[in-house]
Amino acid sequence: MPTTVAEQVTAVEDQVLDLIRQGQDTTLSVVREITGAITSALPKVPEWVDAFTASLPKFPDWAQSYLPEVPDQVTLPSIDNLVDFSEKVWDSQRQFNQKLIDTIAPVANQAMAAARETAKAARGAVAATTDPVRETKASHRGHKNHEAVEETAKAAVDGNTRPAANRRTRAVNPEA
Repeated sequence: MPTTVAEQVTAVEDQVLDLIRQGQDTTLSVVREITGAITSALPKVPEWVDAFTASLPKFPDWAQSYLPEVPDQVTLPSIDNLVDFSEKVWDSQRQFNQKLIDTIAPVANQAMAAARETAKAARGAVAATTDPVRETKASHRGHKNHEAVEETAKAAVDGNTRPAANRRTRAVNPEA
């Protein structure tokens, strides 16, 4: 099992290349079957074409010059030309992506620096503050309703403005 990021990336690349090869092999076998079927059917084509075209009206002699010429043999583009074009597209994409990364990198570095500074400031702020509930408990230990005061302080920290202890304190001591 890959342990480093580089090994993981290499393993994923190998899997992708294997999948591409499998797809290519499948495509080639399908194309071979189709071309085999077409090749076996081609000798029969002139028979039904002649039968079909015999029933059509004939072109006048002057229109014969406008008919497209069918080449004797199909000329496919060479693999070298296709690969050369693919390499040009690949180089263009590589240059574009490098420029894109070069453009984004300064902003990303600034954002990371700002995040580090924010985290550092937050750690400092947390270390500098003390727990307000503990402070309230310590300062109100001698108070006759110190438990109610502590519960009120907890509720205030939690964002609850009317804790149950506050209501009990008023019921016991209406002047509070």
